[in-house]
Amino acid sequence: MNRKALWTAALLALVVWLSAGPPSFSQGESLFATEAGEVFDSLETRTEPETGQAYLDKRYTVLPGIRPADVLADVSSGQRSGSASGASSKSPDKVLNEHIVRWIDSLASQKGFESWSRARWTVAPLGPGTHGWIVLLTDDDGLEAGYLIVSAAENGTLQLIEYGTGEHPLFSTRTLYRILVQHAIIPSSMSYKTWLDTSEARLQRFYTDAFHAVWTVPAGNNRILIDAKTGEIRTFRNYSPASASSLLRLHGAAFELIPGTPLEVPPHDPYEEISWLTRNALPIRSYEELIPYLAAGKSLTFVCECFDGRLTLPLSVTGALRWTGGAAFIAFEQEGRRYVLLGAAVSLGKFYPTDGISSSFP
Repeated sequence: MNRKALWTAALLALVVWLSAGPPSFSQGESLFATEAGEVFDSLETRTEPETGQAYLDKRYTVLPGIRPADVLADVSSGQRSGSASGASSKSPDKVLNEHIVRWIDSLASQKGFESWSRARWTVAPLGPGTHGWIVLLTDDDGLEAGYLIVSAAENGTLQLIEYGTGEHPLFSTRTLYRILVQHAIIPSSMSYKTWLDTSEARLQRFYTDAFHAVWTVPAGNNRILIDAKTGEIRTFRNYSPASASSLLRLHGAAFELIPGTPLEVPPHDPYEEISWLTRNALPIRSYEELIPYLAAGKSLTFVCECFDGRLTLPLSVTGALRWTGGAAFIAFEQEGRRYVLLGAAVSLGKFYPTDGISSSFP
């Protein structure tokens, strides 16, 4: 083709292009839509706290069980229009994911939570009537790094009501697997992955509150109770985990809130320091009454009479903090640190001195 023919072809192409109009932004997007679809296919949506804009993230997995849509439907009639959850315009799965991301990103800036900024997580329902989920975090090395307990409040919003750090989080399937092998409930020759693949759908989690959290696990023709934190087998007779609809009435940390700076004290072993067995309980029923003890570096033991008095559970108090908006959490040491709503804790147990504090302090 000679030069004149080339110029004619080029001029003709220009005329056709101008007559069609300049390409729009959406037309430009279509040029790489196929490639983007391959990269982001099946990924969930998360929210970037700094901008509030959604972007895609691979870290989120919902385990078998009751879907967020089913749980939120139970309380949808109480939802307020324009609430922080944005449930009216987004799917419940994505709403839950956005809340989880916000809380994880807020906590990742705190001491002891640094690995959370790179964590992946799975979500599983907490059992019939709970209106809540357990979120388990895993770090870069594949180790469990902590957990969140999320509940739907009576007004339809999602709230954070408990969280914790450490390699033995609440409802850890690795802890459960170890205990089942240890007690010969499953054969030691069965690998963790094989057991999880074949048993996960039959495992049931029950969370009535922070001190009544158990697995119910099939064992022959029966089901046994196993503590969701320590893995201890509960041999109670005539005890059934209660429906946890009371979680709806808890007021935790909402979507837009951030944690304050915790006031901390060193942990102790409540089974070595047993003065809580003989001392009188301290008059602590609120955040304002607790803080003077922690500010003075005083060591406290929290004691809960659990499972209708069948179990006495002493825990070392290691700190407390408020989130913006007023939600107060107390920290306990129990194979890792647990942050529990203070209001829920004081309704279920009492505080005892462990180092000579008089009941008149402060």
